[in-house]
Amino acid sequence: MSYESDREIYLLLIEGGLTPAGAAGSMGNMYAESTMKSNIAQRGMTNLSDEAYTAAVDTHDHGAEYAFIHDSVGYGLCQWTYYSRKAALLEFAKSKGVSIGDTKMQVGFYLHELQSYPGVLYVLTSSDDVKKCSDIVCTEFERPAVNNLDARYRYSMEFYEKFSGTSIPGLTGPSNESAYQSNYQPSAQPAYQESVNETPTQKAVHDQLTFGNLISNLASKITGKKSFNSSQMPVLKEGDQGAGVAAIQVALKYHKIDIGDTGTLGIWEAGTTKGIKAFQGQNDLTVTGVMDGSTWSKLMQ
Repeated sequence: MSYESDREIYLLLIEGGLTPAGAAGSMGNMYAESTMKSNIAQRGMTNLSDEAYTAAVDTHDHGAEYAFIHDSVGYGLCQWTYYSRKAALLEFAKSKGVSIGDTKMQVGFYLHELQSYPGVLYVLTSSDDVKKCSDIVCTEFERPAVNNLDARYRYSMEFYEKFSGTSIPGLTGPSNESAYQSNYQPSAQPAYQESVNETPTQKAVHDQLTFGNLISNLASKITGKKSFNSSQMPVLKEGDQGAGVAAIQVALKYHKIDIGDTGTLGIWEAGTTKGIKAFQGQNDLTVTGVMDGSTWSKLMQ
């Protein structure tokens, strides 16, 4: 990929709500997976060239599409491999009326998929730590057989240093992310973006807005409703799994509640129970370790 193509991907990720560190962390992983080639088919898994493999899928022949979904060949920027993800990628491309190898479409699909990874999404839309962003994309989104975290972080830093400052042609004004917004983002911005010149108060507002956007997305996914209402949220407890549990874990971390080594993968283990009990105790709620309506309401504030 060229400098301009890489820059386009970076700006699409920024426009999609990611911080500069989040965009760079995403791109470092994409580079590790595909060297930023959106039409690349996994090496050693098919005898076809990248162009021939892509063209076969683009014919929309039923047999070719079936083969694409089920052949276990990694494809595209993120090397999508699992059949359900490749099927979703194919449907996304068809809905946009573009080639399965279209770069802009694949970036859009990546942003779409992140809605199902709330812990990853929260970090990528709120953190200014490139390593944290790079690592979480690797370990919780890509999950490769070999993590190679150091290499992915190195690639991520290269993208961050290339695109997060004043080195991008066409930018005018201050060398911070607000310059990207004024030059590139549409007037209806999909998410609040952090400036490197924020005051602590502005940073707190940014965190709250990012968190609010995340919770709206999660509430919609969990309940099928477009807005958050604690009475619609499920009662959850240790042993449960899914988007609701991931929302709880993200919210606990946001409120700086210790949940031990528990991640934000949506699996409720002892650390999450401990965190809920601590949160309930701090907020004058009945300490049960169970996520009920009153705890949902307080936690999502």
